[in-house]
Amino acid sequence: EDLSLLALGRLESREAVEKILQNIEAPDILIMSLGDSPAASRQLVTQIEPRVIIPVSGAKKSSLEGFARELGEKPEYVEKLSVKKKGLAAEKKRLVVLGGTKS
Repeated sequence: EDLSLLALGRLESREAVEKILQNIEAPDILIMSLGDSPAASRQLVTQIEPRVIIPVSGAKKSSLEGFARELGEKPEYVEKLSVKKKGLAAEKKRLVVLGGTKS
């Protein structure tokens, strides 16, 4: 399917974020490091506007919980993710944690 994906590591500076935002279109799926600030991570997601957000495995539980609160989304814990382009338009934003359980 014609899905777009953006994978971002930890972004240390506002300039790096601005440069990336100037050169991309809204991806369907965003894989990202959460960093230290849930608010900054939320702001980045708001600017990029993906339908599915997947935090990388190195995300601390406290960072993930803070990020979920900032987004106003409940994390979905799944072992496997299947995404179809036609289903994305109708879906609300999803925060998906791969390969983990809520524990």
